[in-house]
Amino acid sequence: MQKKRLPAERGKMNKRLIALVLAGCMVLAAGCGKKETKTDYSQYCTLGEYKGLTVSADAEQEVTEEEVQEHVVEFQKAYADQVDVTDRPVQEGDVVSIDYKGYLDGEAFDGGEGSYDLEIGSGAFIDGFEDGLIGAVVGETRDVTATFPEVYQNNPDMAGKEAVFTVTVNAIKAYDLPEFNDELVSANTDFATADEYREYVRTSLESDYKQQAQTSFRTVIMSKIEENCEFKSYPEDKVEEFTQYWKDYMEMIANYIGYETVDDFLTAQSMTTEDYEEWVKGMAEESCKQYLMYNLIGEKEGIEVTDDEIDAALTEDADAAGMDGETYLSTYELSREDYRFELLSSKVLDFLMENNTVTAE
Repeated sequence: MQKKRLPAERGKMNKRLIALVLAGCMVLAAGCGKKETKTDYSQYCTLGEYKGLTVSADAEQEVTEEEVQEHVVEFQKAYADQVDVTDRPVQEGDVVSIDYKGYLDGEAFDGGEGSYDLEIGSGAFIDGFEDGLIGAVVGETRDVTATFPEVYQNNPDMAGKEAVFTVTVNAIKAYDLPEFNDELVSANTDFATADEYREYVRTSLESDYKQQAQTSFRTVIMSKIEENCEFKSYPEDKVEEFTQYWKDYMEMIANYIGYETVDDFLTAQSMTTEDYEEWVKGMAEESCKQYLMYNLIGEKEGIEVTDDEIDAALTEDADAAGMDGETYLSTYELSREDYRFELLSSKVLDFLMENNTVTAE
């Protein structure tokens, strides 16, 4: 009944490429494949205006002190004791030990029964469940109404449905947070002081928000540039590569959600094989467009990626994984061309941000 969270890594993708996939960007797909020979990209696409454009994209979010403090509290919880609460009802932030059984239209359903230590406010259970326990006392049994999400990984048949759960609260515990100080930080992290850890949290959040803003800009600017381009055809080898990529991607998504095969997923989504093939074709063509545009802009502006830059990026990722470069490429089924294109697209994006006007939303 829990919401299944995204894993830190999906399949055989390095951190550098994962960021692009989670951002919903075509760059990852456009980067896959074997080493390119010199290609005349202009035979496939006539590049239109790509400088001096005005687009509207999401503004870069500012990091607040409240957000930093939330992360600090989560850090404290990792090293906190939990103490029994007997003199008050459940409130947000408590950890409750519960037994529960779910009913749909009055009938118990498979997978709807269990025991769990649940932190109220964590968002671990489906919408309405945790809020429904606020105010309960130890030993109380109450019915809680909750709604399954529209896409539900653990049991796709329950997606979007409302259920009633009979829940017994066996115990209430509260966190006894340790003091957030230099001693706690230095004993459990590579940082020497609490201030250093706070700065690390702030810097990490700023990096995340910058990436989100860049993703928004990338989406709108590339869409605008695409409108200005004339696409004549697509490289056949790239069409094949991207077609296979999107089929593999869909298989990964289907398996993650809980389906054994893509066909099972399509059936659940009332999607025909023809619809699926049309979707794959469209995504492959869109990936080709992105690939051509990035390469054409790079050529026209003299933006290049050197072997030294590829070596540096590869070494950074390989060292982090405790491998040498060749082992890393083999293990994660990557190539130097993947790195070349990923680095090229990043440089082209920086160029576009400098040479176009962005109005922030």
